[in-house]
Amino acid sequence: MNGRMDRIGKYQVMAPLHVTDYSDIFVCRDLDLDVRVCVKVFNPKKDTKDIKGSRPEDLRERFLREAKVMARMDHPHLMPIREYAMLDDGRPYIVMPFFPATLKFEIGYDADETKRQRRRPPNRRPHAIIPNRAIQVLDQVLDALAALHEFGLVHRDVKPGNLFLTAKKNGNIKLGDFGMTKVPGLADVETGYALGTRDYIAPEQERDAASVEPSADLFATGVLAFRMLAGRLPKGAEPFPQSAVKECPKGLGALVDRLRSKDPKTRPANASSARKQLEALY
Repeated sequence: MNGRMDRIGKYQVMAPLHVTDYSDIFVCRDLDLDVRVCVKVFNPKKDTKDIKGSRPEDLRERFLREAKVMARMDHPHLMPIREYAMLDDGRPYIVMPFFPATLKFEIGYDADETKRQRRRPPNRRPHAIIPNRAIQVLDQVLDALAALHEFGLVHRDVKPGNLFLTAKKNGNIKLGDFGMTKVPGLADVETGYALGTRDYIAPEQERDAASVEPSADLFATGVLAFRMLAGRLPKGAEPFPQSAVKECPKGLGALVDRLRSKDPKTRPANASSARKQLEALY
């Protein structure tokens, strides 16, 4: 984005927050209500090698898709939307509530997420969280996915950076960033291509993102569970190290492995089923 932005519509820019391949996100203040919000502005990067086959108009359609998905959902663990509007230059933007952190704040950043990993304090490096908290997060993520899947939606990018916290200490989860969501009846430009985040993507999604079913989200959730409980990402298809995780409920490792199965048919039937299996463990 060229030049500094002081205002986005009625919102006063306080600070830049995050940059993605096709958007810039800012912490802003709603001058009417005197509250902080997040504003996501469509801004595709010219030097970004985005998904194969994606044209600027495709990226813009994906941005609008995100707003439409957020607008139709009303769920305690899904990110809501406040407004969708246009800048004077025609670029759209989305206004969302401000949340203080993502799950990365709790579990740390993985080594490939920053070149300054060694300079980070220990609590920002990859680490595990206690099983009770991990189960709470998993329960809320599966609850959010069940709501999405009920509408025929597939998120396709479940990962720590898309799980927003309502508070930095034991905050509730808000699943966000629906730019990659598969929407029924909407043609997918990603046919025949991968779409998602490398460490969390299901094998079938890596082959063809357009044909995936809700079970692809369950695979990503299984990787998330492994990451939270073991303190690191799994190495390929390695089994969950149940004995190495202190106070891990009996059966939780087996559920994590079922979620991470390479064969979608051997994963739980859906997010609701996976949530019931999780609840049976405690």
